[in-house]
Amino acid sequence: VAIDFIGNHVGEYCYRAYEGMEQTCEGCPVAMSFRDGGVHTSVRRVATDKGIKFVENTSSVLRDSDSNIIAGIEVVRDITEKKTFEERLRNASNEWSSTFDSMRDLISVHDRDFKIVRVNKAFAEAVKMQPDEIIGKYCYEVIHKTDRPSPHCPHREVIKSRTPQTAEVFEPGWDAWFEISVSPVFGEGGEITGTVHILRDITERKKIENELKESEKSYKELTAVLGNALNEVKKREQILLKGRDAFLNMLEDVSDSYKELSLAYETTIEGWSRALEYRDKETEGHSQRVTELTVTIAREIGDRDWELVFLGN
Repeated sequence: VAIDFIGNHVGEYCYRAYEGMEQTCEGCPVAMSFRDGGVHTSVRRVATDKGIKFVENTSSVLRDSDSNIIAGIEVVRDITEKKTFEERLRNASNEWSSTFDSMRDLISVHDRDFKIVRVNKAFAEAVKMQPDEIIGKYCYEVIHKTDRPSPHCPHREVIKSRTPQTAEVFEPGWDAWFEISVSPVFGEGGEITGTVHILRDITERKKIENELKESEKSYKELTAVLGNALNEVKKREQILLKGRDAFLNMLEDVSDSYKELSLAYETTIEGWSRALEYRDKETEGHSQRVTELTVTIAREIGDRDWELVFLGN
């Protein structure tokens, strides 16, 4: 296996065969074992014809019957897959931490006993503390500035119900509204090991909601006032319509009375005229002919109809 991995270099100096050097490598575990007789381990990055490999070198000494060191034993183990996995895990952890710290919401991880075990950058900045100063403190001490959990603590509710909880609360110490989302963290056996808290500042949203409620209230009040005013206008319109109908009826009555009076007047005048004519047979019809001639002349000069009526009479 060793020959397949690093080649056959029996009889060569290890530093020359493996590293192409003319002297012992810095931190060489075999050299340290020769010096103190102990067991030493190191990890080295080695270039092979199969590419870059990571090897773990563990060395110890071989002694004779008098305990004198006569040789060194080096065990080389290929840990390339392990290093690759560790690198991926480290990259994933760094990526997760970067994402965790880039979020604007206040995020914290708590154990079952209300102690904070991790926070993101936004949380630390909000409480004006370093993350290391927050870890291990009780959440209610840091967030609520109290010496015990609140009666309706969402962390306690999640531990009890084993389901996520969400609530909107006003935090007097911060003078702000928060939406709190708490989710359980389960262990390998299905037991709850802690919770994840996400606090989102919704103060501006609550302010807008209150303004909308006030606007809605004002709108309803205005609508009621306008409705009452409209009803009053309709009532007055009904009164005016009744008054108009009464006035029109009165005008109709006056018109009928005027017609009756005019007819009576005309009849009376005509009767008087005929009575005068009956007195003298020679002048019979004279008054009628004079009247008709007068009306004809008046029309020619443009007199109005109502004036002609009186001329005719």
